[in-house]
Amino acid sequence: GLPQLARYPEQVERRRRNAARLVERLDGLPGLVVPRVMAGRDHVWHQFTVLVTEGARVDRAELAAAMSERGVGSGIYYPRLVTEYPCYAEHPLVVHGETPVAARVARQCLSLPVHGGLLPDDVDRVADVVREIMG
Repeated sequence: GLPQLARYPEQVERRRRNAARLVERLDGLPGLVVPRVMAGRDHVWHQFTVLVTEGARVDRAELAAAMSERGVGSGIYYPRLVTEYPCYAEHPLVVHGETPVAARVARQCLSLPVHGGLLPDDVDRVADVVREIMG
């Protein structure tokens, strides 16, 4: 890990450029909510997680499958609520209760490629594939 620290600022800047390009290309697409950086905050874009809303032409699973068929990967890194994992279900600090927003987000979130190894043409391809599928 230590040798990679010297390259860390460059890697973060590449991910930031890729994320900005994805936001530019996907913002306003019906049924898709792109991530935002809060005012006064910074983001390293380890992931670029969108929400595929109920009003979308396809649901999250259909989008992920169609992207895969076109050679573009995606990831569902947060498929369940924390209370649904056995290792946390009985933890004394985990609060159980109704969390409708968290449950909705868990059903809708999908992470798109944003890593620093992507070239601008690669990012455009990701955006083009998402736009094609989402209609």
